[in-house]
Amino acid sequence: MTFLQFKSLSPYKQFEILTKKGVMIADRISTAYKYILFQIDSFYVEVKSNLFETKIEAIKCFFDTKDLDPYLNDIGLPEL
Repeated sequence: MTFLQFKSLSPYKQFEILTKKGVMIADRISTAYKYILFQIDSFYVEVKSNLFETKIEAIKCFFDTKDLDPYLNDIGLPEL
């Protein structure tokens, strides 16, 4: 699936594809939200859900690795 194909889908269909084809890479929690980062083929998808209402608020698709910055502190690198 390409980036443009995924973006053209409804949020419901995007989430369905994520559960079937996406690979969860990381997650993080802020004051009111939980973010889950997935990879599908050659792009990333971030799902933002509300902690208090337990619902998805946004699905963000991106290529740019700068959008991975919020997750990098939680990734451990073992000694080489």
